[in-house]
Amino acid sequence: MSEEKTQIKISVRRLVEFLLRSGDITEGMEVRDSLESMQAGSRIHKKIQKSGGVSYHAEVPLSVKVDMGDYDLVIQGRADGIIYDEKSQSNKSPDTYEGIEKYTFEKGFFPHVKLTKKVEIDEIKGTYQELRFKKKPEKLHLAQAKCYGFIFLCANGLDKADITITYCNLETEVIKKFTESFTREELTALFTGLVEAYRRWSDFTYYFTKKKINSIQQLKFPYPYRKGQFDLMAAVYRSIVSRGLLFLMAPTGTGKTLSTIYPAVMSMGQGLTDRIFYLTAKTMTARNALNAFELFAEKGYRGKTVALTAKEKMCLNETVECNPDSCPYAIGHFDRVNDAMYELLQETDIFSREVIRVHGKKREVCPYLLEYDLCEWCDNIIGDFNYVFDPKAYLKRFFASENKGNYVFLIDEAHNLPERGRRMFTASISTGEIAAAKKPLPKAFTKLRSRLTSVQRAIRDSFEGRKSDFTVTELNLIMPKLLRLKNAMDEFLDDEKNRYDGVETLRELYFDMSFFLEVFEELDDDYVIKVHTEKKYTDITLLCIDPSKRLQKKLSMARSSVLFSATLLPFHYYRNLSCTVEKPYAIYAESSFDTSNRLIVAGSGVTSVYRQRTDQMFINYASYLKKVVEARQGNYMAFAPSYAIIDQIKERMDLNDCDIICQTPDMTESDRDDFLTEFRQEREKSLLAFCIAGGIFGEGIDLTGESLIGVIIIGVPLPQVSFEQKILSDYFDRKYGEGFNYAYLYPALNKVLQSAGRLIRTETDRGVIVLLDDRYLRSDYRSLFPKEWDDIRDVTTDTIETELKNFWRREPS
Repeated sequence: MSEEKTQIKISVRRLVEFLLRSGDITEGMEVRDSLESMQAGSRIHKKIQKSGGVSYHAEVPLSVKVDMGDYDLVIQGRADGIIYDEKSQSNKSPDTYEGIEKYTFEKGFFPHVKLTKKVEIDEIKGTYQELRFKKKPEKLHLAQAKCYGFIFLCANGLDKADITITYCNLETEVIKKFTESFTREELTALFTGLVEAYRRWSDFTYYFTKKKINSIQQLKFPYPYRKGQFDLMAAVYRSIVSRGLLFLMAPTGTGKTLSTIYPAVMSMGQGLTDRIFYLTAKTMTARNALNAFELFAEKGYRGKTVALTAKEKMCLNETVECNPDSCPYAIGHFDRVNDAMYELLQETDIFSREVIRVHGKKREVCPYLLEYDLCEWCDNIIGDFNYVFDPKAYLKRFFASENKGNYVFLIDEAHNLPERGRRMFTASISTGEIAAAKKPLPKAFTKLRSRLTSVQRAIRDSFEGRKSDFTVTELNLIMPKLLRLKNAMDEFLDDEKNRYDGVETLRELYFDMSFFLEVFEELDDDYVIKVHTEKKYTDITLLCIDPSKRLQKKLSMARSSVLFSATLLPFHYYRNLSCTVEKPYAIYAESSFDTSNRLIVAGSGVTSVYRQRTDQMFINYASYLKKVVEARQGNYMAFAPSYAIIDQIKERMDLNDCDIICQTPDMTESDRDDFLTEFRQEREKSLLAFCIAGGIFGEGIDLTGESLIGVIIIGVPLPQVSFEQKILSDYFDRKYGEGFNYAYLYPALNKVLQSAGRLIRTETDRGVIVLLDDRYLRSDYRSLFPKEWDDIRDVTTDTIETELKNFWRREPS
């Protein structure tokens, strides 16, 4: 029996949009493209479909299979509406038509259509444009409907059809139709032309996939296995096979990046996985993932990998302005981007930020949009959490529908996911932002100015006389005004003539308001409406407290997800805030490093408790630091809860004892690089680098060997007491009886563990971890530490020097 041919599938809509796109990039294009999914498009579709009568058949599935030689290309979709009358007999066989002998139409999809009646294909499009100005249908909309017409006519033995594009204004529900008749021959010419134009892309997909699968079957793990590493990889692979959710806590040195990527790639070779998403919260971690894929490529792996980068870092223009008047790369971008992308796909398998920027400049296309297009042709996508989870930034071509894909999510530094999720799902709107958008708006736009003013007035009247921070349970006066303003802005921004200096602030307000309205529609017990008033401005925040349900919704779109980090303690905290699966798989991997190469001490007689921050307390801290850096010359990092504490301790240190550098607020990428360069300099004294616990140097950096020999944790980095933290504490007290732990203690302990994790990055590294706060001596704190920390030694300012010198005198393991 012959082997079944491989099928490559593409939707009619995607085929048309991909091949027929043309012209310039324009500011706000993404807004208009996403309006249908964000607003009332679905409701309007159903309303028009119901009004069509008995001959109007809605959501008709259409499919055609094209024999491309070694594989079949399957093109499918759903027509919004087809108007026809049924009969009892089918028409002549569609395979008798000249020019499409290799086309097979799925007869099971189609009814019998009367030859005596007109057939009409109806494609419905929601819009916020004023339809009286629309003179003809959009090219892509018409082409999509004509493709549906081709499939339907050929499948039913019909010769011609009317093609109708029905536009409906989503605010007024005014309808405007454009109808034109086409013969089967005319529609055939369009469709077969599209198929031939797509052939190089489907050929690439088929033949490159064969190379990729063959390379995976030959791929070996690049290094000897570390202790427990094979078991770790086996757990990841089992999770993928069983479509499971896995939490993996693996200390530094277990090789988490390679140990998760390798089994995911192997599952791709077995046909279990179509695409790997490596998600992270830090640029450095993303770089490590890219290095891993580059290593596998050196060993023969032929998968395509793209690392996604933010628009500001990808832009080649002097300013980030996405319009043809300001950016030369925006002019004719869509005329050139497909050829530019195809050329790049032939040249390399790894698409880093640098590679994409260079190629974008060479081919005069926007590198930011080029990297997004590359995603569709890549097997591995590396990027920030927001490309999957953020409602405002997720990759719509993969996650816009509710359908699951054969995807694997590898979520690195997963301890960041709950807090990032909280921020992603939180929405806010401010009278200050409304005022800033209104200020540059020309007075001639009276309707829009009036709507802006009405929202400002509604917010003022709702909270008049109330000050500072408080919560409310409803926004009855404000929401109708916001909806009317939203509708007015839809119409305004959709009209290319409404351009003026400062329109960007209006567009930003539009984004924020759209998201605010979207979140408000889904408010539940996981949210609180928080209001902050200050002078003449008011902020309204829809605060997401528990993001687990919304994160789970995205996690469920993958075949399997692996959430891993060196710090997922306590486990129940991260499980409860990251997903809704009651009993996910969980693995605690053992460290492969010899614990005799590091010393952990907890110093007493100091604390960062606010009411105990006396002059003598800071002197005690300075004394501890002096003894640590003098025990052995080298580089040390000291992590503190705040800049204020750093300043107080620094003032009480003798600057001749060591070289001191400090993290500063708002450091640029260049500043961060310069800061880390200090750890590689030759020096006569020890280096003491003050950093903020939980800040940019608290995770995701690798300082190996003599680059770092000690980490000092000053105090307990509890979140600052605030109205918002009280909301979190009250909520989790009600839900789990652990309000203080969830709002303060667990996040603080994670910062401690992450900061300590900067030390001992390889098997040969040696160093000391110094915990300076009385609370680290308590059993309730110790119970939250990793089991590898069961050898902590308690010290005082009198005994720490002896402990350190004894450790440094020992021979390294």
